[in-house]
Amino acid sequence: MQLLINKPSSPIIASPSEPKNALVVGTDAELADRVASILTYWRIERANDNPAAYNVVAAKPFELILTGLSTSGKADVELLSRLRVLRPHTRLIILTHKSTPADVVAAMREKAFSYFSTPLSWDDFATMLRLAAESPCWDDGIEVLSATTN
Repeated sequence: MQLLINKPSSPIIASPSEPKNALVVGTDAELADRVASILTYWRIERANDNPAAYNVVAAKPFELILTGLSTSGKADVELLSRLRVLRPHTRLIILTHKSTPADVVAAMREKAFSYFSTPLSWDDFATMLRLAAESPCWDDGIEVLSATTN
């Protein structure tokens, strides 16, 4: 399942004079490389898993966090919920191979920027990553009033 907004046409993202920080969670080198190739002027850091990511974010703010495909949607939503207390406006994109409709609804309630589950479209992922990097603050405008897993 993929939640998409719209597709920007511009290729990229922050100038070298004002680098932003992104955190890629998990051990997937391909994911980290793809993020670095899209966010060319961003500082990309990595954390091996969700507990390590929480500790890194507790010590330092990030404009964008991407979870890894090796965790479940439920685990990533739990991470997002904990991170909202520390960094309420950080954008988080969930990538997972284990997902349920309930996970997607929970992600919306916690204001995840986007949610991707396998099979993953790398083109859609790149589009969403650009949106996350370029869009103005948006999270105060989203509120889930009612949702079911159906």
